[in-house]
Amino acid sequence: MENDTVMQEVPVAPLLAPLQAPLQAQTLEAESSKLFILPKDFKPAAVKLDNVEHLEGQQNYEDWSSQMVMVLDAMSMYNIVVDGVEPGWNASAPEQEGFQSLSKHALLILIQVISKPILKKVSKYRSPYAIWRYLKETYYRDTAFSFVHQVAGLCLLSTKIEKGKPVSEFIDKFDDQWNRVYKMAAGSDPYRQKFRAFLEEDYAKRDFLLAALSEHYPNPVDNLTTKTNLTYAEARH
Repeated sequence: MENDTVMQEVPVAPLLAPLQAPLQAQTLEAESSKLFILPKDFKPAAVKLDNVEHLEGQQNYEDWSSQMVMVLDAMSMYNIVVDGVEPGWNASAPEQEGFQSLSKHALLILIQVISKPILKKVSKYRSPYAIWRYLKETYYRDTAFSFVHQVAGLCLLSTKIEKGKPVSEFIDKFDDQWNRVYKMAAGSDPYRQKFRAFLEEDYAKRDFLLAALSEHYPNPVDNLTTKTNLTYAEARH
């Protein structure tokens, strides 16, 4: 008697389930990073905008955007305005209301810190993210000239030291300008890659800072230069 070979069908779904679960988790995790989530301890913040310069165009966009990033972060609006996050389909009513409230506040803030000619151009947009994206696409320029301009700004910082003001204020400006140059040095251009690698050297940043301070504070700088292993963080303080 011949033995019949019995072929059993194996359910496909159970086999795929272990593979699908991690993929679904990754997808949900990626999507959730782009969604607006209202913190449990959320409280609306009030920030004065007197010290924020108005955006006039390409000539001051870099300074303006740096200031605005700080303001938006302090007011819990950065993700909404800069990243364009929105509530998920299952967002709670408080989260929906919180998002709408923050979006309206962000619009009011942007209206106060851009010039009238630019305000006319962005008046057609209804979301702060759309306005921010338009401003960046219109006025941010990563060109050879803008890169050289930022490098010049770093080299000429020493001319902006004001006697009578805390040195810490100048060092904060130095940090901001250094970071602008470092950010613009990114890219595929071989020269900029080498320049960026130079900027990553801690001793290079230390020496640039001491050089900027040397004319106005020769004695303290002289004392610091005798410490060969001095880090930038140590020189800064």
